[in-house]
Amino acid sequence: MVEKYHKAIRSRAVQERSVAVSCFKNVWLSNASPFALVTNVRQTDLKQKADMAVNPAIIDTGINTVEEVRALLKCDQMYRNVAMYNLLCSGMESGKLKKIPKKGKTTISDLLTVAHEAWIRMELHYNLKEQSARHSGTKAENTERREEWQAFCALVLKDRDDNEEQATLDRGIAVTDSTVNDDEDDEDDEAEAVPACDPKYFKRK
Repeated sequence: MVEKYHKAIRSRAVQERSVAVSCFKNVWLSNASPFALVTNVRQTDLKQKADMAVNPAIIDTGINTVEEVRALLKCDQMYRNVAMYNLLCSGMESGKLKKIPKKGKTTISDLLTVAHEAWIRMELHYNLKEQSARHSGTKAENTERREEWQAFCALVLKDRDDNEEQATLDRGIAVTDSTVNDDEDDEDDEAEAVPACDPKYFKRK
């Protein structure tokens, strides 16, 4: 079965990844999105030459450059930036991402597993390296991206442990015992499906 179907499965997986990354960019890197961290990033938004521009709400927090936004995405203290955390959560709450229904304000662990948040933050980090960034898909780059994703998972997990509760309060959401994810007993079917990855990255609230 592996020999017969592996090419088709790989092709479908690549397509799904591509669709998902396009959704991430539409929500957080599109000039037309109210949740954009940075604008003038995608090829479709560059009909007129312009430099990448950081969202004014983020600039108000003292983050002025795209490189600083990238550094926050790959940081275990991103939640401490009120604007970044709010834009990330608001984009997910908008219902514009597949299988995440539109909903009111909530904490991030109620929306995404650590693994999925790490993927989103990693893709945004890669795509902010330059305008119209592209993923070549070479074996070396894919290996690098897997290693980067593991690093992002560890950063996101620490960010949640250290900063999610305060970030939730900063968005005006009352924190209860069940608001933020501090439960280590839940199991997730997806964790079992990827045994090479640490199961704690796939647990949700």
